[in-house]
Amino acid sequence: MSPLRMAAAAANFDRDLEADFARIAQLIDTARAAGVRLLALPEAALGGYLLNLTGAAGPPPPLSPDGPEIRRLARLAGDMVVAAGYCESDTAQVFNSAVCVSGDGILGHHRKVHQPLREDASYAAAGGFAAFDTPVGRLDMMICYDKAFPETNASPASTGCGDGPPGDRTAHLFDQTAGQRGPHPRLGRGPRAGRSTGDGIEVLRDAFHPGGYDVVHAQDCISANAVPHCLRTVHHIDHFTTPELAACHERALRTPRAHVWVSAAVAGELLAGWGITATVIPNGVDAPRFSRAAGPAGAAARAGMC
Repeated sequence: MSPLRMAAAAANFDRDLEADFARIAQLIDTARAAGVRLLALPEAALGGYLLNLTGAAGPPPPLSPDGPEIRRLARLAGDMVVAAGYCESDTAQVFNSAVCVSGDGILGHHRKVHQPLREDASYAAAGGFAAFDTPVGRLDMMICYDKAFPETNASPASTGCGDGPPGDRTAHLFDQTAGQRGPHPRLGRGPRAGRSTGDGIEVLRDAFHPGGYDVVHAQDCISANAVPHCLRTVHHIDHFTTPELAACHERALRTPRAHVWVSAAVAGELLAGWGITATVIPNGVDAPRFSRAAGPAGAAARAGMC
């Protein structure tokens, strides 16, 4: 059996579907030239993500899985297997969904189960995970926050897809705790199983031990509260009215040892409101920079990063 070469793409996508398809076509061509047979594109690759988490701005353009856009994606995939996120229209509801395609059409489909913050103001939640067969093997899909919950880790193994999402050296808290432990006695299983923000913080704090890791990275309020002196990536600043969520949000901004922000506008809001200076790393990946850092010339920089 020949090795399977896989790739995941990080890129910006927005409401301009023609521009999205042009970017996807370029990514697929680049991957194909490199011998990639399975390519994962980001969440909301077709139409972009929500502009806010209040529901006021409305969802991205809703697309039908049977519509021309998904057929176009399949044509671009051709002999490859490609997964991409999009806003799915289903009668009166819309879902944050992912579709897996090849030139033969749709191979598999997933609707996001677990929704962070107020994503439920715009999207309906699905109820589970399902594996499917593809030319490169049996696959299962998840979207973003889905990976933080026990059944997400158990589902791939139980359906013949091997192990669930792995941890990494940066010790992402979801991968190291919630995704690898069984159901917690207070939190249980399934969507919306958590009883409070405090419960989630306690579960992560009890399960994860930061000693031995060079970098502990958190990307949300709960994990930043579980290990306060972390490296925090923040995508936006929220304005909660529920006291428990507001307190969680405040601690998650003030207690990390360093902050990374995905836009200069949000970093400016942090500086103005909290007096905290953050490093701005825009969404997407500077491939040449990271390629250099991965080689021998980057060893000294890596050794001194902490």
